[in-house]
Amino acid sequence: MVHNCYKKYDPASIGKSKTIEEVSLVKDKIKYEKFKEKQYHIVKNIDNVIPRLPNENEILRIVTQLRFNNYVILSYILDKINPIEIILTSYRIGKYVVVAVDEIAKTGIPITIVLSSFFTTKKSPDPAAELLIKKSKINKNLKLIFCRNHAKITTVKAEEGFYSVGGSGNMTGNARIEEYWISKSKSDFYFTKKWVGEISKNKDKNNYFTYNI
Repeated sequence: MVHNCYKKYDPASIGKSKTIEEVSLVKDKIKYEKFKEKQYHIVKNIDNVIPRLPNENEILRIVTQLRFNNYVILSYILDKINPIEIILTSYRIGKYVVVAVDEIAKTGIPITIVLSSFFTTKKSPDPAAELLIKKSKINKNLKLIFCRNHAKITTVKAEEGFYSVGGSGNMTGNARIEEYWISKSKSDFYFTKKWVGEISKNKDKNNYFTYNI
């Protein structure tokens, strides 16, 4: 089964083969390699921040000033489970996270991403948003929703249960104080899945458009 690869999930392995070639086209190969190294180091040494995954219907809370984001926590979770479906909502996403998420989707895991439409409608569109749109046109497992979003929730359906992450941080790196919570709850997953599904049908709003929905 495709998702069994996450039993030995290693963030440092993301972006090999064609992905590196794609990133080099935007002259970011060296920076992306550094990104992978940093992600690998953070995830492998995260136990002092996140001691374990939550038990059923339990919520863990953390606060950190490390260069930390929702993608780091997602990587930590994927290292320990067999994912079936992933939903990401964020105000903004980093372009190296775009490449990494695209690699996960290429393994057959459907990923729905909800982002702010601000970064696609301004005069100088965000490179990460443009890259994500480009990849979604090739990778049908990437479903995109751009709208007036400010939610920051990552939620995963897995063989082992349902895991969700929420907090103040975006899918970009920073060294500011951020607080996160992590839960293992079926109702948390379906709460997010429900409202994401509802806004995906509400296409008459201004600054709203989708890809692969």
